[in-house]
Amino acid sequence: MSGDSMETNEDDGQNSEQIPKLHLCFPRVRQPSRKALEAFAEEYDIEILMGMFTEKEDKKIKRNFARFCEQYELTDNQITRCALLGFTVEDEEHVAEYRKAKEYVKNLGFYYWLARGLPNRLISAVYHRARKLLHPFRKQSELTESEKEEIINTAKSMEKCKNMFSKLGYTYDCAPRAVQKIIKTHVDLDKGIEFKKGYWQPKETMKLVQGILELIEIDIDELSEEHLRAELPWVELAKKVEMRSAESCRDHVPAMVANLDSIKREYKLLFNLKKQKRETTVE
Repeated sequence: MSGDSMETNEDDGQNSEQIPKLHLCFPRVRQPSRKALEAFAEEYDIEILMGMFTEKEDKKIKRNFARFCEQYELTDNQITRCALLGFTVEDEEHVAEYRKAKEYVKNLGFYYWLARGLPNRLISAVYHRARKLLHPFRKQSELTESEKEEIINTAKSMEKCKNMFSKLGYTYDCAPRAVQKIIKTHVDLDKGIEFKKGYWQPKETMKLVQGILELIEIDIDELSEEHLRAELPWVELAKKVEMRSAESCRDHVPAMVANLDSIKREYKLLFNLKKQKRETTVE
């Protein structure tokens, strides 16, 4: 996501007398400090509403957004919502359209428009509520399994590029970050192959254990539950296993903890076998 725009031009069709005092004093989309709010409360006898928005307030925010688009002949689509609500657009095909819509935020008092009819709500609170109500993309949970599978298959056939997640996000109407999570959980982008799922072969577990031991520089006898449950660099460790995602490696930890003693025995046995093989080869 991009940083919040801090422009506060008041040209929204209202003069300064029509704009609520609360909005004039706090026109930005960042939450005012507690000290500033306390000073406002001391100077003005105006209640500031905090907490959850009502259904009626949500409807006003959606209506204000729609009216702003209608007033300035903006198409209410993903690009417009990204521009007005502070989401980034990295896909080069849409950057020009995005920048053009972004100018409306700077020059036409969009934040005042968004908060119309909500004189006791901070503009920052209205803005962040609007980002949730009018999010330009679907969440990962809103995708069907067939859509997720299609995203995975498309990613496998694509050349790895800088804006891959953004491009697929627009194609499948899904947040780029959600697309990124789906792909990185299922596909090795460097090799263009899908990760293995389900049952872990003992050989895979041994490779992961070896990677952990090398990383934290301990012997197998010293390996403990605390080591396994620590925050480890799973992306790097997954490369030791091959064909498994970082998420899959991390999710395998509970099974490793439950079978730690047998894993240690198996690792020692494997280590001794390798040692014997090396000695036999030398002889």
